Amino acid sequence: MMRHLLHILFCLLLSHSIFASDADSLPKTKEAKFTFHIIGVDVSKILLAPFVKSNRSMEFSYTSNLKQNLWFTTETGIGNSFVDNDFLNYKTQNFFTRVGVDKILFNPEFIGDYSNALIGVRYANSWVQRGEATYIITDSIWRSTSGNIGSNNFIAHWAELVAGFRVEWKKRFFIGTQIRFKTFLNPSRFELLQPNYLAGFGRADRGSAFSYNVFLSYGFGSRK
Repeated sequence: MMRHLLHILFCLLLSHSIFASDADSLPKTKEAKFTFHIIGVDVSKILLAPFVKSNRSMEFSYTSNLKQNLWFTTETGIGNSFVDNDFLNYKTQNFFTRVGVDKILFNPEFIGDYSNALIGVRYANSWVQRGEATYIITDSIWRSTSGNIGSNNFIAHWAELVAGFRVEWKKRFFIGTQIRFKTFLNPSRFELLQPNYLAGFGRADRGSAFSYNVFLSYGFGSRK
């Protein structure tokens, strides 16, 4: 049910962002596309790395103006995780990309003002490699059984709803925080054994997840 609702919201937001007219709410200026660019890194992953032992990830973002209130965004990252306990042991690594749009919620104070709140949608695609797993099953009657599960490569797809803000705290330097709701688009994505964590998504043993990002970014280009 939640997955179907997210699909509907995804389509509605994307359609509204692309086709809505902003002539009455924004200055009457000719809008130049892809004139200002912002690249960033998710610093939250770096700051939390010493406290998270079971996974590592890095995430980067690029965004550029389609209109004064609509931005094209792509994000990419890489990560790995592992399960290591008395009964199960395996490692997973993955690379992911996201593409989507961000809708600016409030009128800019002036041309070239890129501090604002936003909502957005994303489509994400991840290439996943799970290594060979070893397991032990204990039984008081039949004794312990051990074995291996072969490695596997697969692709995971998911959709996201994004909300957050971006602030230019110093000329050309931005900080932004985003929260995300995500749901897998291919529920049968994993066979036999799912990763405990996927970079870009989070807990992979569930069909949906919440997460957040804190991007430290640098902007360049023409503010038209």
